[in-house]
Amino acid sequence: MKTLYIHIGSPKTGTSSLQTFFGKNQSALYEDGVIFRRMPFPKYLWEVPDLSDPKRLKYHDYASGAASADRNGMFLLGSQKDGMQGENEARRKQGFALLLSWFREKDNILLTDEVLWRGIDVWGPETAAFAKQNNITVKIIVYLRRQLEYLDSLYRQDVKLFLMRMSYREYAEHPLLKEDYLAADYRKPLEKLSKLFGRENLIVRVYDMKQWKRENKTIFDDFLGTMGLTFSSRYTVPKNDLNPSITHDTTELFRTLNDVIDVPDERTHHLSYRYRMAGYSVAALQEKGPRLSYLSREEQEEVLRKYREANRAVAREYLGREELFSEELPETQKWENDPKRRQEDMVLFFGEVYRRLHKELGEVGEECRRIQKRSLGMRLRRLFRRD
Repeated sequence: MKTLYIHIGSPKTGTSSLQTFFGKNQSALYEDGVIFRRMPFPKYLWEVPDLSDPKRLKYHDYASGAASADRNGMFLLGSQKDGMQGENEARRKQGFALLLSWFREKDNILLTDEVLWRGIDVWGPETAAFAKQNNITVKIIVYLRRQLEYLDSLYRQDVKLFLMRMSYREYAEHPLLKEDYLAADYRKPLEKLSKLFGRENLIVRVYDMKQWKRENKTIFDDFLGTMGLTFSSRYTVPKNDLNPSITHDTTELFRTLNDVIDVPDERTHHLSYRYRMAGYSVAALQEKGPRLSYLSREEQEEVLRKYREANRAVAREYLGREELFSEELPETQKWENDPKRRQEDMVLFFGEVYRRLHKELGEVGEECRRIQKRSLGMRLRRLFRRD
């Protein structure tokens, strides 16, 4: 039986680390009967929410150097920008043809991309039709994170990567984002997937190390188990966090700076990358304090209540138990914006920007001098050859 495993996130559940793990372990996976390969498409496009129109959720697309080439499932969804339908269909057709050629080597293929958690209506029907036509079983693998931590982490990432300027409360309560982008009511996407691929083909996992029963208690070991594989010394684990979280103070620093960059495109991506790197250096200098949350304890309890019934329905349907997540609240303090801290962070930030620019300019100057020396040497050699 041919099986196409599609890992669809959800976002902020270790997807960057998993994708790097898959990329580093293509040979080990192949030996275990699973093909994981990059797709030979041009630079992938990331979707960036643009909320300038309050009645419609639009998207800016821009090529991102940070977009991992190991996100080999993005072709299923394609670009969400208007006018890209033809290109999306061509890329999807090419991707399906590649999958069929790979199935001639092995019976199992793995695709991954967390944006597939969104836009199921776009990629799901065509993927299901392709699988049915070619007698392929599709297995959907999805990790779910408790909404309290998921929304907090996703907001900080969108401020960091996508030039988000909204406050946390504006972000979490935005009517368009809640339905189309955040997708925090996990029942709805799972119901869509069940209708398309069959309830029995959904593999739902909880992003919580306490719930992982495999020996190594890592997400890599847990994920391999979803495909019936066993973690061993043949597999290499990424050494670094590929998508590190930033502190709440650093998030506010970035949110303030995002007003400087107006439209997310290729140029501003490089600029935002530079100031993110400077921001990480500032974050390393910030004093480590207690665990923080954008919400008070009462507000956190309200979030748990809001999603409790939906989470229980998911737990009963897909895991055969009553509770999906722990109801225990961690000891946290509500984060407060302190203008004095922001001023201190700004001084540190622009000092770090200056240091980095000074270093870059020095490197550019050295390269210019090397080019001048090579150019002079070439001119002199040509003169001597004439003589």
